Amino acid sequence: MTTSASSIAHHEESLIILTTLQRKKRLLFCKKYLAWEPEKRKKVLWSDEATFTVTGNRGGKVRLRAGTDPYHPKYTEGTVKHPDSVMVWGAFGYHGTGELVALPKNLTVNKERYPELLADHLEDCFIACQSEIFQQDCAPAHTAKLVCAWFEWVGVDYIRDWPGNSPNLRPIENIWALMKRRLRGRDTSTVPKLVTQLQDIWANLDPSLLQNLALSVPKCLQSCRKKKGYPTKY
Repeated sequence: MTTSASSIAHHEESLIILTTLQRKKRLLFCKKYLAWEPEKRKKVLWSDEATFTVTGNRGGKVRLRAGTDPYHPKYTEGTVKHPDSVMVWGAFGYHGTGELVALPKNLTVNKERYPELLADHLEDCFIACQSEIFQQDCAPAHTAKLVCAWFEWVGVDYIRDWPGNSPNLRPIENIWALMKRRLRGRDTSTVPKLVTQLQDIWANLDPSLLQNLALSVPKCLQSCRKKKGYPTKY
């Protein structure tokens, strides 16, 4: 069964507050990239980092029998006030996904570390996804002069004018939301188990989902234009 982008439940996100300048940049961006040919859009590699949290869930479901105590330790899961988490970096395109990279604990993705991450994984992602154009958001670590110089040095073609504060223009956000839903019922009680589950879900994303998300970008841009640059649901 194929999965359309429109059938994916939109993830909930906090209200995005945009300045007048940000809205203007979003509108200019929409106008420019709506003019792209469909085949060119298929060449974009969408990238992002996301954080996932360890839970007390050990997978499976427990059914209570009549007369049992629902508060017995056998039937309960513990919670942690300050749970561990893992940050991952991933990229996808119309033709597939690259490796989902679990970043070391306490590693800060800054302007020095980010080029190192890309140097290790970006080329393989381009090959796996048959992509030629790199997309990233405008986080400071992504747009620092050092990073831009690295892009120029290695010859990476990337989208330079991505508008700030615009997660709802990126199809990869839907993948993160989908992965969080698919973690439910799986064993994510430790960081290694969480990483294993994330990489399994990532590796088994439906190709039709990736294709539909990649092709859904124009519809999102049109919606942004219709709302005069204000936030939209992807």
